[in-house]
Amino acid sequence: MPFGRVTAIAHVLLVSLLLASSASALDTMGRQDQGWTLGLGFGMGRAHVSYFGGEIENDFREGVNTEWRLGKMLTPQLALTFDYQGWMLEAGDLTQFNARFRQGLQVWGPGLTWYPGNPQNAWGGMYFRGSGGFALANLAITTLDEDLHEDEEERLDEWGWALGGSIGYEFFVTNSIGMGPALNFSYLSIEEELVDEGRWLTLTLLGSWYF
Repeated sequence: MPFGRVTAIAHVLLVSLLLASSASALDTMGRQDQGWTLGLGFGMGRAHVSYFGGEIENDFREGVNTEWRLGKMLTPQLALTFDYQGWMLEAGDLTQFNARFRQGLQVWGPGLTWYPGNPQNAWGGMYFRGSGGFALANLAITTLDEDLHEDEEERLDEWGWALGGSIGYEFFVTNSIGMGPALNFSYLSIEEELVDEGRWLTLTLLGSWYF
């Protein structure tokens, strides 16, 4: 496993342990019936992309992941959300290879989050999330011209559909703010001229505000 990825995973786990130690008494009262929730997360992970109907396949191991969601608490244990997740990898060096390549995958749509445990004990921080909706695969290439100036970026966007799921745990650091790690999986079906399908697995540090 590359050292950079090990370091990033270690940082996520370390922050999670610090949050756990700072929350001496787990407080899940922030998840109130009929309240709202807003979440934002950052992480990293690997993706697999299939091109040209499966003729070419690539594994990307060092991409970055961002996500956000806005939702409505239906009960203290169930939330209806609108979710966004994105994964991106940029590779290449204009000074060395005269080209820079960027592959991005994005999904957004409705989701449902279930907190199966008792909100008043430690199991109340665990959750499962499922979502589905639109998918976007974009590929961008930047090159240098004869005078070694950057040409305009050439970009191709292709649309499809996606399904995703997450398992995570959040520690409440205040009465209304929770933070913790989440493991996310997404599958994208594009079936266009360039990208056939894609999927990713990421580890994210997610913060949520309940209001």
